[in-house]
Amino acid sequence: MDSEPGYRLQGTQGHWVWLSRADAWEAAQELATLLDEDAAAVESTAAADTMS
Repeated sequence: MDSEPGYRLQGTQGHWVWLSRADAWEAAQELATLLDEDAAAVESTAAADTMS
């Protein structure tokens, strides 16, 4: 195992993956961006539905 601090995650198929803190932070930021984009799309769709 790497001496760098990080996270050991188990996938759905039982495989283990090592993420450094920097990689985990980057992945979290990317996920947050995707969730924000998805939420904006849902909100705009809901607004369009109420206007029609």
